[in-house]
Order: sequence, then C-alpha cells, then structure tokens
Amino acid sequence: QALMKVGDEAEMAGTIDGLSDLAKWGEVLGTNIVLPNAGAAPQPQMPAAQKRELIERVATVLTEAVHASPAGTRIAPDIHYGGILETVADCEELFRLTSEPRVGIALNIGHMTTLHQEGWRLIEDHADRVPVIAWKDHLLQPPAGHTHPIYSVELGTGDSPFAEYARRLPADGGPHLHLITFEHVPLEQKKDSLGRSLQYLQKLWAQTH
Repeated sequence: QALMKVGDEAEMAGTIDGLSDLAKWGEVLGTNIVLPNAGAAPQPQMPAAQKRELIERVATVLTEAVHASPAGTRIAPDIHYGGILETVADCEELFRLTSEPRVGIALNIGHMTTLHQEGWRLIEDHADRVPVIAWKDHLLQPPAGHTHPIYSVELGTGDSPFAEYARRLPADGGPHLHLITFEHVPLEQKKDSLGRSLQYLQKLWAQTH
C-alpha cells in the first residue's frame, strides 16, 4: 500500500508519483488496480464537511495519479477508520469532486461495521466506483485489554452484516475484485481461518442468491 499524504503541494506531488509508480509495477505484475490507504484525518469520525479540503486534495491526487498511470489503471483507496476517506459521506464527496471513473474505493466492510455505516449504499448508488470489496469482519466490542476500536476476526465470527452487501451484488459477484481480509488472527491460524472464511462466504452467497 502507498501512503496517502496530502498535507501540502510537495506531499501531494510525491503521492502522485508514488501511486503512478505502483501502477506501473502493477502492470508488470498483471494487475490494473492500486490500493493505497485513505490517508490520515486529524481525528477519527470527523464529519465530511470538516474534511472537505482534505477530501478535495485526495480527489486531485487520485485523479492526477490515474492520468499519469498506464491505461486502464484504477486507484481505489482502502476506506478506513480514522482515514480521510472513512464514511459513506466521505466517499460520496470524493465521487462528487472527481468524476474520473477510474478513481474509486476499496469498500472495507469491517471498517464500515465499526463506524456503524451502511456501506452497502455505496454498492447501490455507486457500484461503478467500487472496484474492490474487502470482506472483513469486525467485532463492535473488542475483547478486554484491546484498547483500539478496531478488532478484525474470521469471517462469520464478528458483527459485520455481510448479507446486506451480498444481496446487493449480482450472483456472479459483478465486476468487483473480492478480497477476504482480517488482522487479529494469530499467524499460525491464518491458513485455516482463511479456508473457513471462504466457506462462510460461499454459504452466504448460496443463501442470498
């Protein structure tokens, strides 16, 4: 992932160069999607109106980076708690500020869950701007001793309302790249956890479609 820095013109220029370089490496590796992070907001859960200038800078950076990248490149920041792009409203503001269709988002379901966001609205209203869907499960109440609000677990063991997303997608998954991701699973358990997560998602899909 490339770090999204937009604090001043120098940082913006560096971010544009970094993203376009990643796109060129991606082309060599056979992918046309770049997934940077969403930058860091001054504090979590700021209203979109208070971040408008930052979102505008992100929109500018992403648009210019796409134009400096190989043809067909799509750039989709990972929507994240504490990010400049954090909520449904933030994403809608991004889409309003740049109509460039190759600028989109990676819809991170886990972070939508933690933030109590109806992230499926972005599939309903802006499916063409959501090239990536990250199936991620978060607990709304992290375990004792975990002081950060983000706690990511195996799919189907947390609080993410996956059915709300699945039912808004076509049976074939649509033109999206689908990822299964989690963080707070011990390394030695991740292989088995990924297998169970895939099975959970396949069962959900069968029930939904």
